[in-house]
Parts: sequence; C-alpha cells; structure tokens
Amino acid sequence: MPMTRSPLFHLEAPRHNPPAIGQEVDGLFFVLRGSKARADWVGTDRGFQSLFEHLIDNGILVHAGGGELVFNDDYPFSSPCNAASAVCGYRVDGRNAWVVEGPARLTYADWQEQLLNKAVPSRRIERDA
Repeated sequence: MPMTRSPLFHLEAPRHNPPAIGQEVDGLFFVLRGSKARADWVGTDRGFQSLFEHLIDNGILVHAGGGELVFNDDYPFSSPCNAASAVCGYRVDGRNAWVVEGPARLTYADWQEQLLNKAVPSRRIERDA
C-alpha cells in the first residue's frame, strides 16, 4: 500500500522560531532530520517536558551549538502539537504553528480542512417550490 504524504510544513511559533520542517506521513506528524529545536524546556506543561527530555535522552535531539538542538533523524509524533512543542521547548498549538511551505501559507489546520472538504462533498438540499 502506498504511503500518503502531506506537503512540507515549516514552523512559525511565537517567541522562539527555530528552523524546523515537518510532514505528515500515514497519519503521523514527522519532524524531519536536520530540523532545529530549542536547547532547553522553558514551558510549564510536564507532559510535554517529559517528551522533550525523552528525545534528548534517546539521542533524537542532539546538541548543535549556539543554544539549539538538532533532530538526528526523522521522528514521528502523534500530533502536530506534540511536534511543535518539542521543537519550541514550550506548549504550542501545532495545528496553527505549522505552515505549508510556499506561497499558499496554509496552516496545518487549514490544510486538513481542505482535505476533508475534498473527501466529503457538500450536499445541497433542494426544496420543492
């Protein structure tokens, strides 16, 4: 069965905007190898902090110098929010922070909505005159 792939997304997050590229593949959101991430966790959400620390402890995020980490390999996340939070070092709404590369400037949420609209055509209810 062929894999389904989204377009490439880049991260546009408030406060800290490291260069990171993501892509949805077969329902998982991957941050791609070479993407940068903040070197330390600055958020308050413990659930995301443990994910961030897991990535460092397992060599997925490695020190790149200059106060940043780099993804050593493509890494799958269960959601674009988890991916964006791991990159930024604090809780981020990934559905709105990941933006399609290129002139379209669609957020991940907009892109998903477009897919849904293509998959489920709207129904017109015709009324008797």
